[in-house]
Amino acid sequence: MSEMSSQTKITVLIACVGVLILVLCIYFFTRLSIIKRILHLAASADCATQGDYSVDFTVASDDEIRSLGNSLGFMVSELKNKLGFAEGVLGGLPFPCGLIGPDFRMLWANKELCELLENRGRRRVSSV
Repeated sequence: MSEMSSQTKITVLIACVGVLILVLCIYFFTRLSIIKRILHLAASADCATQGDYSVDFTVASDDEIRSLGNSLGFMVSELKNKLGFAEGVLGGLPFPCGLIGPDFRMLWANKELCELLENRGRRRVSSV
């Protein structure tokens, strides 16, 4: 009986060590193959939200994460093109105009609006 008990303890110990090794292998595999690539995409997306549209979304794989990276890259390039077009149109307007955000802060002003505000400020200062 004592030998059977000893064998049972050894078997349980080997099984626990095997499960621990399996869990560690799965953790490192997912960390290297999945999480690292997702963190790269997240960091690139953060740079794009800060206004850096030249970030790289390419991921070295042949799975859905690569497809996600390609889609994000295409989306950012389309935003870049559309923002460039909008800035070109707004910059070409011959009258004072500006863009104000939802928090009532000036986001963009063309040259004519800047000149108008400068001249208006000078008139107030000179009349006082």
